[in-house]
Amino acid sequence: MLSFVGFLVQSVLLLQRRIVEFAILRTMGLSYWQLGGLIAFEQIFLIVAGNRRRGTLLGLQIGALMLPFLELTERGSRILPPFIITTQW
Repeated sequence: MLSFVGFLVQSVLLLQRRIVEFAILRTMGLSYWQLGGLIAFEQIFLIVAGNRRRGTLLGLQIGALMLPFLELTERGSRILPPFIITTQW
């Protein structure tokens, strides 16, 4: 139940942040049904990916791709002490 509430809150916040993007898509000619289908596809994809343990694998891959940038300062030098990525299972 808590996961469902969290997903619902995330969906509402996502829709609020993307109002300008939706307005641009509508200006480009998408109908309300097409825009609704796009949003539904995105949400269904997130649900399916999360429920099939792909969310964990995808999260690990994205973490391995993006988190190394956290070990650099704004000038591009390495931080001290070194940044160590760990996953607490």
